[in-house]
Amino acid sequence: MNRVFHKIFSYKNIKTTPISLGYFVKKPVNILYPQDISNKIKSELEVRLAQRVIKLSSFPNYLREFKEVLDVKQLYVNSFKEINNFNNIKYTEDFAKFGNLLEKIKDRHQNVPLSISEAVQEYKKISNEKPEVLNKVLDEFYHSRVGIRTLIDYYNFLFTKKKYKNYLRCDIREAIECAAADAQTASYQFYKDHSKIPGIKIYIKDDPIIPYTQGNLHFIAFEILKNGMRAMIENDINKPLEVNVIDTTDYFIFVFRDYGPSVRHTEVDKLFDYSFTSVGDDEKHKKKLLAGFGHGLPLSRLYARFFGGNLIFIPYYGIKSEVIFYLNKSVATFETEI
Repeated sequence: MNRVFHKIFSYKNIKTTPISLGYFVKKPVNILYPQDISNKIKSELEVRLAQRVIKLSSFPNYLREFKEVLDVKQLYVNSFKEINNFNNIKYTEDFAKFGNLLEKIKDRHQNVPLSISEAVQEYKKISNEKPEVLNKVLDEFYHSRVGIRTLIDYYNFLFTKKKYKNYLRCDIREAIECAAADAQTASYQFYKDHSKIPGIKIYIKDDPIIPYTQGNLHFIAFEILKNGMRAMIENDINKPLEVNVIDTTDYFIFVFRDYGPSVRHTEVDKLFDYSFTSVGDDEKHKKKLLAGFGHGLPLSRLYARFFGGNLIFIPYYGIKSEVIFYLNKSVATFETEI
């Protein structure tokens, strides 16, 4: 293991290759040297995984010692080892083998945010760390994580096309409707009363498609709708939530509206702290994954910003809440680097 960590820390001062978001959208017309592209992606993933291990080792005091963080760190170590031990890609069969390896790694990392959030909720009980410090550390960590997952998807888009035919092709209507259904199901599983579950009115014209990761849009919509439902159910408000999707020249704008009591304007900033949760230590909510982990809104905003958008929470204290987020339609022109 010491040899592995020595290898990992040898990547400490190696800079990641700047890659613009537009690069991932533009489909190569002709791949003349597929081995070169494959091995460059392999090398880049090694650097990025190694540096995540190093960053996890330098998480704030005590947080880096929590079991959940140590487990995540080991996950990154194992992923680095697997990619590092994979021979350079030379032959046709190597492309599919490496793609399968990357897909397994991506699947194993699926619950990383949940593990980190559990550690953060325990950490805040014993630490006086300012939320801004933790926010900066976790924003960097999750931004890098999205970049790694985007690289994996890009590789499989190039070399396992059938499986990734919908790469960066987001069906907005499908994503929103699926998120709405999932939010209602999650609420019912917790409250066990169909009569309490509010309806959701979705206003969207046609069936728009945007170059975006559909899973990220689903996550954002699910988190917002789930939060709105909980606010309304627990305050006995029986009105439908509303979702408006507005197609403008440069952006798709999403407006989510619920009629829960909302929060005061002075409390909005803390909603985007990774350490904040509106249910405190209520384990009942956490067991059903309804609330209590503090990552929903900050991660949603990060996903929106990653592709040139943003997310804004507007409170009407005592009346309703609106969450507005927008996604840039021109990802292919982005110079933003990951």
